[in-house]
Amino acid sequence: MQVTITASLLRVLDPSFRVELPALRRRSAWEPGRVLHVLTNHLPQTRSGYTLRSNAILRAQAELGWQVEAATRIGYPVTVGHLGNPEVQYVDGIAVHRLIPWVMPAEEDERLAAYARLLDRVAEHRRPSILQTLQPLIGVPIDHVAKVDFDGFKNMTDALGGVTLKTDEGQQTMNGTEALKWVRERKSLSQGDISRGQRQMQFIRAVLMKGLSKETLSNPAEVARFLDAGTQNMVVDDALTTNKMQSIALSMRNVGSNSIKMNTAPWTGVDTGPYGMSIVNMSEPQMKVLAEHLSNDTMGSYVDNVSPKSGFGG
Repeated sequence: MQVTITASLLRVLDPSFRVELPALRRRSAWEPGRVLHVLTNHLPQTRSGYTLRSNAILRAQAELGWQVEAATRIGYPVTVGHLGNPEVQYVDGIAVHRLIPWVMPAEEDERLAAYARLLDRVAEHRRPSILQTLQPLIGVPIDHVAKVDFDGFKNMTDALGGVTLKTDEGQQTMNGTEALKWVRERKSLSQGDISRGQRQMQFIRAVLMKGLSKETLSNPAEVARFLDAGTQNMVVDDALTTNKMQSIALSMRNVGSNSIKMNTAPWTGVDTGPYGMSIVNMSEPQMKVLAEHLSNDTMGSYVDNVSPKSGFGG
């Protein structure tokens, strides 16, 4: 197979590529309980396992009382031969925004920028809030949000000189590419996504411990290199500046591994949802216990005896 790399694609792949999005700078205006899903394609124009699953998730959230909407990729469904579509199409009573430009840009960077701006307009109008998924369950405000992509994951790991993880073969030091593959694996693990989550928590702990080590924090150049590697491929809230990240890191310089607690949300088993999708059932009583410990800063004594330690529960 021959792949053509164009100049515009190289511009998109450049870590410095950015699109200014006004709505994303106004996070304080987001409305609680409102969710916007960004989809590649959707019903009724494309009927597949992915679109059926996406539609099932949208319907299930709507039935929980959330204000749910979706938006499909730029140009869809015109790009698959369906013309004359309204700007907003309703599927099972849920609004699906069609991001159709007057003229589809020919270059990859221009097309991605146009896609982002069209989606930004929907976000500015609807003002969704993804944080409401977790905050009502734990009753504790989430102060900061950071999202890192695969390149940022690999770069941050490599900037630390790799991380050491406990595997089935013993302790192994992995570089960014190796660690990314390890934390994404799930099919070969005994509890699938649950086991994958445990791997990811182990990785985060390893990064924290190495990033907070005296060797790293005592060397300003190492701290700057680590933060630079992550922030090039990271999206954060407005208040989480680079200086704030450095301040948080320095304030944690005396924090030991035993003082860092990581937990998954308590669950009772895997089931099939009302529209055929696979779901994990949350333990509501145990979630209340977790919320109480978080609120009282007593996570050191928190114990989860509810979530299955093997298999997928009942």
